[in-house]
Amino acid sequence: PLTTWQQVAALADPQLRLRAQQRVVEAIMERDPKAALARAEEIDDRTVRQAASKAVLDGWVQRDPAATLEYLTSMGPDVPMDWTYITGSAYAAIAVAEPMLLLQSIERLPSADRATARMHALNRWAKIDPTAALGYAASRPTGEQRRWALTTAGRAYARIDAQGALSWALNVQPASPGLVGTVLASVSVKDPARAVDMARELESPAARAQAVQQIAMNLASNGQGAMAADRIMSMADGNARREA
Repeated sequence: PLTTWQQVAALADPQLRLRAQQRVVEAIMERDPKAALARAEEIDDRTVRQAASKAVLDGWVQRDPAATLEYLTSMGPDVPMDWTYITGSAYAAIAVAEPMLLLQSIERLPSADRATARMHALNRWAKIDPTAALGYAASRPTGEQRRWALTTAGRAYARIDAQGALSWALNVQPASPGLVGTVLASVSVKDPARAVDMARELESPAARAQAVQQIAMNLASNGQGAMAADRIMSMADGNARREA
């Protein structure tokens, strides 16, 4: 209630005021998430404000992902810089429940949220309908958005079907530079040996070299540099014998 909020906001002790504001926001959230978010935005402390807003969105999206998405699309293109921290987990939850609806709503979301939302939607879609998700990615207009969509969908597909993802990446038209390496780097997350073996079988020396580089970078970033070096040296020896 407004009176309660005004009373809480008037508390002289800053810590007591912040705790009381959080409790009021939590109480409002159950019956009116939009009002709770509006109140959360009035909290002075940035950390507490973010935590309160995130708690409201996370709770709301579990109960009604479609309504949460409708709210997010109503915010307009410009939001505070810290907004993406608040909304990230909400988009992940929406993607689980409504990946297509989320993808169709991308251009109506705040500009800063679109990449995160698209990533979650494509990741989810590639798991439940790889053919449709990959077709969507390949159909994007040539440019950065297409490259990004292909990369996101390809990574997700590679975690489900390594060989199928590689075959798809090799045949995407028009070709997307680095896509084959991206797919194999994704395979290497769970099976580095298989990723290197698959790279070894690539016909193009340039594609092999690029794939190996991306696999090595991925393994090194995950603390598996020694494994990367061993597998790549083994691959180099195999290539040398094949080309001798």
